[in-house]
Amino acid sequence: MRHLEFPTFRAAWRRFASSIAASVFGTAMLHTVDDLRRYVARAPSLPVDQDRAEVRIQAAFITAVFLLLLIEPVFYIFTVPDAPISKVAGLAPSRWCVIASFGGAFLATLPHMWTLLFRPDLLSEQRYRTWAALSAFAAGAVWIYLANLAHPLDVGWLEGAYAIRCMVCLCIGGIYAFSVNAQQMREAVDECND
Repeated sequence: MRHLEFPTFRAAWRRFASSIAASVFGTAMLHTVDDLRRYVARAPSLPVDQDRAEVRIQAAFITAVFLLLLIEPVFYIFTVPDAPISKVAGLAPSRWCVIASFGGAFLATLPHMWTLLFRPDLLSEQRYRTWAALSAFAAGAVWIYLANLAHPLDVGWLEGAYAIRCMVCLCIGGIYAFSVNAQQMREAVDECND
């Protein structure tokens, strides 16, 4: 019967670490500088069009902030009855109008977030950004309405906080609207050049 030799732990660890390093860093296939250049040109971690990828990441961040501005009041109205937003929403003809306004704006903005994160091939379609822009303007109108309702409560500078949220929503809506208008201008110029 033949005696089997098992590698020592240290030798097995060295072989495992070197194979991981070779596959992660690509050293198994990189023998020359030209090999390294070809690897960098095809590396999946480096975006092909980095400027567009950066703009998409920034747009996704802005959209995430906007979605948080929309879902936060709904969350407080449902879960914290003593929150100022719950009291102010109670002054509206129906608190469900406030919830529906923010909820509808949230749902109308989700397709734009989806395209930014998962379907950049659909970013050329204007409708999702148009929905997001209209949602932002509608949310700004709701925030200024809530600021108006909060004014008689005399709870510190609550109406000012809501007015600031209104301005943020309007600025985000302006960003979306600028993007849609820029795309429409590019399409008009392309049609004129054809």
